[in-house]
Amino acid sequence: MTEVQQRNEEDIYNSIKQAILQHKLRPNTRLIEKELAKQFKVSRTPIRNVLRRLAYEKLIKIIPNKGAIVICPSIEESKQILQIREVLEAAAIRQVCRNITEEQIEEIKSVIEEEQAANAKGDLFESLDLSLGFHYKIAELTGNQYYYRYLEELISLVYVIVSFYGSRQVFSGWQDHFKLLDLIKERKEEEAERFMAEHLREVAEGIFFEEDFSISLGDVFK
Repeated sequence: MTEVQQRNEEDIYNSIKQAILQHKLRPNTRLIEKELAKQFKVSRTPIRNVLRRLAYEKLIKIIPNKGAIVICPSIEESKQILQIREVLEAAAIRQVCRNITEEQIEEIKSVIEEEQAANAKGDLFESLDLSLGFHYKIAELTGNQYYYRYLEELISLVYVIVSFYGSRQVFSGWQDHFKLLDLIKERKEEEAERFMAEHLREVAEGIFFEEDFSISLGDVFK
């Protein structure tokens, strides 16, 4: 693949991903290779590569002999995911309080500062990415591979849920994240666990659940 082809494929990937995350492409929208190739004026090969990449990120699902569709957990599934995430992450931060090192504290601080900067720029999607990055870091620093494995999947699903359903609030989680970092530094396990649960509950309550609808690919990418 030439450099130009790689760049074109990356541009297509970014266009489709942003359309999904900005709610232009809603759950159950079919992503038809032939139509996408026509819209982007390319062959079907780069479209196929992009769709595989999006499937790996759990933004779409490729169904054999049927093609790709935009996916998202149902409202009930989403609520269950948010509920179990709260339980596991609250327990995870207690573990982190016990084992944190000064170097790891600086790693967490760096993630939160990037999140704060993205929020200040008004870049909501980068802010969301970095906000969830904070939670990935907490899962990683437990030192427990099972915490990390399960939370990695849950947090990825939360990204999809928030991106699809939207939120009533602007993402400014960095403020809570700094508070959580202070509690970690002070080794206040119970307070950190309680505050993490409250933080995640507030995020869950802010998600605006509504039913899905579909839209023409031509309207999105014209």
